[in-house]
Amino acid sequence: MDIYNFTPYAQNGNLGNAYNDYMALLPNDDDYACFIDGDAMFLTDDWGHQIYEIVKKNPQVGMFTCYASRVGCPAQLYNGEMSEIGDIRHHRRVAYDLKDRYKTKLTNLPNVISGHLMIIQKKTWKRFKFPNGLLGVDNYISGRIQQAGLPVVLMRGVYVMHYYRLLEGRKYKNHLNKFKQVK
Repeated sequence: MDIYNFTPYAQNGNLGNAYNDYMALLPNDDDYACFIDGDAMFLTDDWGHQIYEIVKKNPQVGMFTCYASRVGCPAQLYNGEMSEIGDIRHHRRVAYDLKDRYKTKLTNLPNVISGHLMIIQKKTWKRFKFPNGLLGVDNYISGRIQQAGLPVVLMRGVYVMHYYRLLEGRKYKNHLNKFKQVK
């Protein structure tokens, strides 16, 4: 089992297809892809080792995600609220605090997730491929995985700083205008 880390970007706006292209690169069905948004970052020195340990101990999980400083899904927000703090030092302290308190603990998420970080095994992806498009591909695939009875879980000890329109505000979407919306 290996975990391959990717930050997909689709100039044509078809992010779902980009996810599928990266998944197809994985050499073995037991391998995983860890997708992280381009505006998110890990803040601990050994995040890769921590994630590997979590994934290896939990092969029954359909998809993993983590806490974020800012994201649309409240269950994935540290302390349940969007952070308005832009100081990276604050977020590094949060990341280490959560790692120390919860290292490999998981929480089952009953609803669809925001895809700032998604970890999925190739054999699971073969059953539930990402749909074409830009918006909602994370909600779609996590929902399909949950409907099939596979857990979608929050790694409680993993936290990323996610820019997610910190200055512009959550409702800002002008940055999406450059993409031709693919259906």
